[in-house]
Amino acid sequence: MGMLKNFTIRAVMLTILGLFCLLWSGVGLFSIHSLGALSEGNDVDRHLVKQMTVLKRQRSIFPRHHSSFTRNRQQSGWQNTD
Repeated sequence: MGMLKNFTIRAVMLTILGLFCLLWSGVGLFSIHSLGALSEGNDVDRHLVKQMTVLKRQRSIFPRHHSSFTRNRQQSGWQNTD
């Protein structure tokens, strides 16, 4: 109990406030880091969705182009000599 008499209320309160501020800044930095990592994952997902959209369009274009090419070839009487 004698050791507590050496501390003033002001010093203890400032120490507690300083520790709280350090803790709160650590939580804030961790939150910013976590949100940054999360948005990085979203960027990857957006990129993959764009690639899949392009592939899907290409897959839908190829059969139409191929059937059109085959139909034109048959109408022109062109024969494959392979």
